[in-house]
Amino acid sequence: MLDDLSHDAVLLHFHSFVLENAIRAVQEWAIGRAPDESNDLLLKFTSHLWGIMKVVGIAAARLCEEGRDLSAHFSKFKLHKAAIMKVQHRWYEGCVAKYTIELPLPSVSYHVPEIIIPPIANVQNSRKVSLAKTEHLIRDIGSVPTFCLDEYWTISSAHKWASEVFESASSSSNLSVYLHHIEKMLWKLSEKYLVEALNLKNLWKVVELLNFYRRSVEIFFARHANASPLHVRMRSIELLATWLVYCIVFNATRAAHPEVLNGYGVALHYQDLSHLVLQAEEHIIVLKKVVVFLGNNYFGEDKEIFSMRGSQDWNSATFQMGHLYSRLYLSAMLVKEKKDAEHRVKKHWQEVIKKKVLALSLKYELLDLGRDLLEASNAYEEAQNLRPYREFRHTVSSARRSMNSAQLLVDEKNREIVEAEMAPPPVIQPLPDNDDKALKILFFLYISEEFEILSRLSLVAQQLLVPKPWKAQCGGQYGIQEIDVFGQIKVAEKDLSWCQHYNAYQKCDYHSPHENRESFPHWLDISMHIDVPDSKDIGPHNVDLFSSSSDGIWYPDKNDVRLVWYGGPSVQDRHSTQGLFDPFKIPCSYTGRKHNVF
Repeated sequence: MLDDLSHDAVLLHFHSFVLENAIRAVQEWAIGRAPDESNDLLLKFTSHLWGIMKVVGIAAARLCEEGRDLSAHFSKFKLHKAAIMKVQHRWYEGCVAKYTIELPLPSVSYHVPEIIIPPIANVQNSRKVSLAKTEHLIRDIGSVPTFCLDEYWTISSAHKWASEVFESASSSSNLSVYLHHIEKMLWKLSEKYLVEALNLKNLWKVVELLNFYRRSVEIFFARHANASPLHVRMRSIELLATWLVYCIVFNATRAAHPEVLNGYGVALHYQDLSHLVLQAEEHIIVLKKVVVFLGNNYFGEDKEIFSMRGSQDWNSATFQMGHLYSRLYLSAMLVKEKKDAEHRVKKHWQEVIKKKVLALSLKYELLDLGRDLLEASNAYEEAQNLRPYREFRHTVSSARRSMNSAQLLVDEKNREIVEAEMAPPPVIQPLPDNDDKALKILFFLYISEEFEILSRLSLVAQQLLVPKPWKAQCGGQYGIQEIDVFGQIKVAEKDLSWCQHYNAYQKCDYHSPHENRESFPHWLDISMHIDVPDSKDIGPHNVDLFSSSSDGIWYPDKNDVRLVWYGGPSVQDRHSTQGLFDPFKIPCSYTGRKHNVF
C-alpha cells in the first residue's frame, strides 16, 4: 500500500528507519574506542545524525498540519535525540580533564536521497486504491466544501463560507481542511492589508474568521488530546493568526482615525514571537510581515494603547487617546451629560431650600405649641394645689390630660423638625466634573466598533503568550518547573466598574434624562480605584449646615481609572474562577523571549 501514503509519510518512515539504524551503528562503533582517537570522525557521524533528525522533524511537522496523530513518532524522536546526545556525552567525557570541547549543533546538511515510488502495474487496482482514498478522505473530513481563493474572492464570501461550514466541519472527525482554508484566507489578507487599510465594515468579518478558527482549534485539541507536538505547532499558528488580525485591525483603525491615533502605537512586542514553532515557508513570510509592522508601529511603552503595562491612571496613553476621540465625536453627549448633572444639582438644592423653609415654619409652630404646653402645665400645677383633693380630682385629671396632649403635640412637632432638617439624599454624579476626565470615560462607555475590536484583540493577542494550561511546566532554570501561571498574572484589586456606576446613577430622585442613555459592558472594561462612598458620608447631615449648592454633591473625579480584563469571549481565555488578570504581567522568560527556539 505504498501508493496510499503521501510523500511526507514515506519520508518520515524511511528516514526514521535510517536514523534508528545509523544511531545503532554509531553506538557500536564508539564501543572500545579511546575518546581522543577519532574526534573528527565522531563529529562527522553525529553531524549526519543531526541532519537526518532535521529531515524527520520537518516531515513530521508537515504531517501534523494534515491532522495526523504522531505521538508515537514524537516519543521515538525524543529517544533518538537522547541517544545521540548520550553518545556525544560519553565520548567527550574522557576529554574534559584535558581540554574543553564545545558541542554546538553542527551546520552540516543532510542531503535527502531521491525516493522513487514504483509505478502501479495494475490499473484496475490503482482505481480501487483511489476510490478507497476518496472514501477515507470523506470519512475524515465530512462534507466540508472547499473555498476557492482566486482573484475574485472577497472577505464577505470567505466569512459566509466559514459561518456556513463551521457546524458541519466541527462535527466531522477532522477539522484540518477547514482550519487550513481559514489560514489561507488570513495569510492572503496579510499580502494587502498590512499596507493598505481594510474597510471598517469588514473588520468584524475578519475577526469572525479568526473566532471560527480559534473555536475549531479548541475542538481539534479536544479530539487529539495526546498529540502534544501537534498542539505546540498549532498554538504557534493560532498566535500568529491572532497577531496578524490585530495588526490588520490596528492599521484599519489608524487609517480611519489618523487624528486620534497619530503618535500612538501598538501594544504588542514583536520580540515575544521568538518562541513560535514554525517551519512552513508561508508561516515564516507572514511572521516577518507581522514583525516588521509591529516594529514600525511601536513608539514606546508610554504610547501603547489598550495596554496594561506601566501605571494605570488618567494620564495613561489609552485614556489620552480616548480623550482625543471623545473631543471629536462625543462632545455633544458631554454637553447633555453636563446639563443633566446641573439639573441634579439644581433639583437637589431646591430640595435643600424647601426643607430649610419647612424646618423654619415648623419651628415657629413649635413656639406656639410650646406656649400652649406651658399654659397647660401651669393649669395642671394649680389644679394639684386645690383642696380638698377629692372634690377637685376631676379638675386635676382634666388638666393632666390637657398637659399630656400638649406635650404630644410638641414631641410630634420636634420629630417633624428633625425630619425636615435632615439632609436630602445626596447626588452621586455618573461622570467626573472635570470635562477631560468625563470625555475619557465616555470613550469607553460608548466605544466605537473598530476601537472595541482593537481593544479586545490587543488583550487576546497578548494573552495567547500565557502558557496553557493555567498551571504549566514553564518555570525554573530549565523551563520545566510547574508554575501557577494564573497566580503570576492575577489582579487582586476589586473591579469597580465605571459602566455599572454610570448606568446606576443616570437616574435619581431629582432628575431623569429625557433620552435613555445606557452603556453596555465590553470585554475590556474600565474600573475605579476606590469605591463610591456611602450616602451618609456625602455632605452635611443637617440642612442648616448647607452653605452652597455644591454641598451634598459627589463627583467621581478622585476615583481614578484603570483597565480590567477577565479574558476574551472564548471560554478557554478565562480562568475557572472568573477572576481578573493582566496578561501583560506574564514574565518574558515564559514567553520564550529569552529562549529562542525559532
